[in-house]
Amino acid sequence: MKKKLVAALTAQLMISGMGSVFAAAPVPAAETTAAAETTATTPVAATDKERVTFDGDITFHYRDQHDGNYVDGRPSQSRTAFKSTLKLNTNLQLTNDLSVYARFSYQHMNKESAAFARDYADRPASDLNDASIDAFGVKYNNDKYNVIVGSQALRLGGGLLYDNGFMGRYSMPYAINATRKMKAGELTAIAAQTNYQSGKENDKFFVVQGNYHLNSKTDLGGMIAHVNYGNTTKSTFNIPDSDVTFFSVYGSRKLTDKLDLSAEYLVGTASSANQGFQASLGYQCDKKNRRMGGYYYVEDQANIFNKK
Repeated sequence: MKKKLVAALTAQLMISGMGSVFAAAPVPAAETTAAAETTATTPVAATDKERVTFDGDITFHYRDQHDGNYVDGRPSQSRTAFKSTLKLNTNLQLTNDLSVYARFSYQHMNKESAAFARDYADRPASDLNDASIDAFGVKYNNDKYNVIVGSQALRLGGGLLYDNGFMGRYSMPYAINATRKMKAGELTAIAAQTNYQSGKENDKFFVVQGNYHLNSKTDLGGMIAHVNYGNTTKSTFNIPDSDVTFFSVYGSRKLTDKLDLSAEYLVGTASSANQGFQASLGYQCDKKNRRMGGYYYVEDQANIFNKK
């Protein structure tokens, strides 16, 4: 991939009702990013009478992006895009611990040249309107364990290495995602394989990450991830090694009742361009609205490449 400078403005609409909630999701991090974000969230817990629940978000996003420092010598370029996105999740509770889930997504791009900013992974640039059911699976959750098996979005570490914001039926990896809940934190193990279109060799990655609640204001985390790239991804991005291991440390700190700081540092085993860093501030305006601003810098070989 490459270094990017991105200015982004995001507006998100929250709609809630009995047994359902629409809550805004954060914008995926770019390599070098200055971003402004507004988030609205209203949690609604399922009761015995609410076995079927819905949640999702509607997002309007404008992006002005400058790309440069390509490793293959391509010239720098500047581009703009505007996209409107709907995500609708549904969850069917089978027992107190077991449920099944699915996600429907829709996105509109304002022009063909805006395709660089699209989140759909399996459509040509000429398609300005895309829709699909792109995530589905089974969840098991109790006081000690949370296990998700199926097609799902994943966020590894603090989000620098992999934060899958793509949409479309080939976009989500198939994964076994198991978390052990503890009094002072959580420990998660993930085994995943991408779901590329026919003819493209899939990538595999294996992750162990954990969070430790140091106190009521501070969380610390660490991650180890190993990636095995298929030939399709390796040739597309000129990746020198098929197997790469990444290490990350991250954390967050509540500065006041409404203001918090988060940061992450990441390094990989690639011989060069293998480091990343992010720092962001979040402000909780009220129970439903949150604003964020941050800086993200990721070098060429310091994240998991995703061959759409």
